[in-house]
Amino acid sequence: MSTVDSLLTRSFLFLEDSDWSKASEYFNKVLDINPEHARAYIGLLCAELHIRHETDLANQQHSLEDKPNFKKAIRFADQDYRSKLEAYSQKIQQKIQQEKQEKQKRVSELKRIRENNSKYIGCIFTEGNRTVGLRADGTVIATGDNEYGQCNVEGWHDIVAITSAWHRTVGLRADGTVIAVGKNEYGECNVGGWYDIVAVATGRDHTVGLRADGTVIATGSNHYWQCYFVGSWRNIVAVVAEWHSTFGLRADGTVIATGDNSTSKCNVDEWRDIIAIATATGHTVGLRADGTVIATGYNEYDQYNIGRWRDIVAIATVYGHTVGLRADGTVIATGDNRYGQCNVDSWRDIVAITVGDHHTVGLRADGTVIATGDNKATRCGKTVYCGQCDVGGWRDIVAITASYDHTVGLRADGTVIATEDNRYGQCNVGSWRNIGPVDKKQARKRLEQQRIEEQQRIEEQQRIEQSNKWASQGLCRHCGGEMSGLFTKKCRVCGKTK
Repeated sequence: MSTVDSLLTRSFLFLEDSDWSKASEYFNKVLDINPEHARAYIGLLCAELHIRHETDLANQQHSLEDKPNFKKAIRFADQDYRSKLEAYSQKIQQKIQQEKQEKQKRVSELKRIRENNSKYIGCIFTEGNRTVGLRADGTVIATGDNEYGQCNVEGWHDIVAITSAWHRTVGLRADGTVIAVGKNEYGECNVGGWYDIVAVATGRDHTVGLRADGTVIATGSNHYWQCYFVGSWRNIVAVVAEWHSTFGLRADGTVIATGDNSTSKCNVDEWRDIIAIATATGHTVGLRADGTVIATGYNEYDQYNIGRWRDIVAIATVYGHTVGLRADGTVIATGDNRYGQCNVDSWRDIVAITVGDHHTVGLRADGTVIATGDNKATRCGKTVYCGQCDVGGWRDIVAITASYDHTVGLRADGTVIATEDNRYGQCNVGSWRNIGPVDKKQARKRLEQQRIEEQQRIEEQQRIEQSNKWASQGLCRHCGGEMSGLFTKKCRVCGKTK
């Protein structure tokens, strides 16, 4: 046996023993003798990839075409060996192509589910210690903390969207008017004169409305100028409010902001191609049309270290952490992870995300739910069990929302489930029914019919009053004309008898 053959045999034995360093050393010895030895280059490639047998090359997940050792092996191999190596490569390429097609198919399916579920977004809302639900008939139900009357929504009707913040609840009617209940210390519920509104948003002490013409109106506390400048905004397609700040997304993908900028969270003037905004107490996150993400503001916990995020289709953020949903159903998170709220790397087939103070929740394509993070809360200085992450048994869910230590899910059948310690009754949603999206077209049609009927009622009442007035004056009760005749009174104008 020649020296080359002996070294080659030793090299492959080292591969079988998974001694990658020794295998590389001996394959290089072969190449020192014969720099054009194709199998030695393949041996080096196997050592590089930690493969014990050459035939396992065909099972690799990534292409071999860009590997220098594979290129040299192809270059120096005889016809038979080259065909063998090319077969390995072809099998890998076929597998890569198949996986690519399967992934694209799955991405399309996840997109379809996200789009289908999007109609349920906003049908349930949780903020602080209460839960609010929008019924498909346009009525609203609420449970939980009602100190300021923020749950007094029983008489609401023809509502098409709801939002809630701090101690108030706001509803958008089908006719573009707005209603609000709850704490009104700064006039944050003074929305009675609003009209042509298509979207509403709520900060801590202020309420914002987006009109159909792209202008904006706001009411409430203006201590940080969170309401003052919005009157001059134009071409706005979405509004977001959080604590003491207001954000507007323009039709061209730029963003404008006003309010508390002590943490630089409102420094969004240079943002471009934005399609969604998420904001928290100290920072703001923007999702670009190309799936990348940008952020500004407070970053103590690295909560907006998102510069390398790609293929993102949804974002969610709170004070300490930020979460992104990728098109392929995987999830990425950054920021405060003291409670494991960012441990989402293993999540798959996710179609929606939401966040609480110290927990993260994901909705899977099959309607199940997953959560990670703190499952407790601090009450009066004591740590108590809340169970905000106890969602393992949830099924048939189409929408999720979370806040503080509270998680709520909407089922496809219009029922609702919730988990927390329930000290204010915010989880008393077991009897709720028919929660779901309102048919806005039908709601507007119903409102128009009600308007017509009310106008007809008013006109009929006016007609009766006028008729009675004419009759009391001895005139024709039908037209007000003079009556004539000795025994049978007859109107000289319309000819009708008394």
